[in-house]
Amino acid sequence: MRFADIIGHQQVIAALRRLLAHGEDTGTFLIVGEDGIGKGALAEAFAMAAACLNPLRDPFDACGQCGSCTRVQKNAQPEIVTISPAGELTQIWQFWDREGKPPGVLQHALGFAPTIGRRRVFIIERADTLTEAAANSLLKVLEEPPPYVLFVLLAPHASRMLPTIISRARMLRLSPVPVQELAERLQAVAQVPADQARAIAISSGGRPGLALSLARTEGITTEMDRILDWAEAIPTAPALAAPKIADALKGFAAGGRPSAADAGPGAAEDGAAGDRLGRGRAAAVVDLATILYRDLLVASLNRGTEALAFHHRSDRVLALAHSAPPRLWASCVEALLKARRRLDQNVSVRIVLEALAAELVAICAACKPERGIHRTEGRMA
Repeated sequence: MRFADIIGHQQVIAALRRLLAHGEDTGTFLIVGEDGIGKGALAEAFAMAAACLNPLRDPFDACGQCGSCTRVQKNAQPEIVTISPAGELTQIWQFWDREGKPPGVLQHALGFAPTIGRRRVFIIERADTLTEAAANSLLKVLEEPPPYVLFVLLAPHASRMLPTIISRARMLRLSPVPVQELAERLQAVAQVPADQARAIAISSGGRPGLALSLARTEGITTEMDRILDWAEAIPTAPALAAPKIADALKGFAAGGRPSAADAGPGAAEDGAAGDRLGRGRAAAVVDLATILYRDLLVASLNRGTEALAFHHRSDRVLALAHSAPPRLWASCVEALLKARRRLDQNVSVRIVLEALAAELVAICAACKPERGIHRTEGRMA
């Protein structure tokens, strides 16, 4: 991944290119932005350019051909290391040797100058999950790293970071990419039609990572329709139907159809389907459901249909949106966002989806009297 391959974030990239051109690419950087915004891709491009032996100069970028770059492209550059959480947290033993644990990545690399590329780069994938012990152990090296070391920390929100870490880093904030810009790049990169590219750009909330994931999902329109089928069944579902609603979600996360009507008792609960529950797939399902419920919230506030991600089914979205008050849809969005965070925290996929289904059913059940009034008032109007 090179800077030239990044979708959006051109101001941030320009700033990084200036730093690289002036040799100011060591020290500690903190890249902040919501999930799917492209933090990982930008960190990879930054690392690749910093380590490149023969970088392009105008504008600054990795050459893509030197020994370091070719290793990066094969995911085999040992001097560029990504540290991911070990479970829910990023632990001290991942950096420094501790008895009974694998070798710490900093313990055995920090003191040695690079031999393959120009820099050693350490990317901390979820710096917001650092334990207090791990964070405190990094303070000195983050503040005064060796002259050949670059630390790149990634986090969804700066508020989740320890102030002592933030104070030692140069912060870069990533914002959503404008819909038109994102749609045009999706057409070029993912080879999707213009109308579909725009729908995906809107659906993703301007997050290139999520947009690319949606664009590369075979039959995305069909999947959107299936999520809508699933959502339409929830407002009238009794509390006892929560397991069936959850089964539908789990079936979808396992690669099946997300329709509550198609999910029999116990579907995707045990056996092969249950074993196939993937965190990435489950996250994509929750993201798509969140997009739908945001549409429902927008439609319930009479904001028009132009901004709807599910615009190809605007009639169904409007009908469902006006069957309940905006408060209900807002609560559902909150429940979905909470489920997404729990997936990011490595909570069991099965537990997350079952809890989400139960919460959505409970939210709708609590608003049933109000929904009836809402529908009556709508007809009288």
